[in-house]
Amino acid sequence: MGACVAILGWFAGISDWVGYAGASIIAVAYFLNQSGRLRSQDWRFPGCNLLGSLMVLTSLLVHPNLPSLVIEVFWSSISLYGVLKNLRDAAASS
Repeated sequence: MGACVAILGWFAGISDWVGYAGASIIAVAYFLNQSGRLRSQDWRFPGCNLLGSLMVLTSLLVHPNLPSLVIEVFWSSISLYGVLKNLRDAAASS
């Protein structure tokens, strides 16, 4: 039993760092967008948002918080839409 608790504690610590990294990716992408270095129409902007939100969701699966879980599901869904739209637009223009 003690080993299981230790493993779960280790995983919880890792999930926190995954969540921090995801939040950082989202914040950096937003900063780059606002500073004019990463356009919203660039696939990397919704791609960074998708990756970051999935990482935050990973953390929320270990430490649930329903309102945060809901916003991250929406964030991931909208970001996935943006990535797919950018890919579709790129295919149509070539």
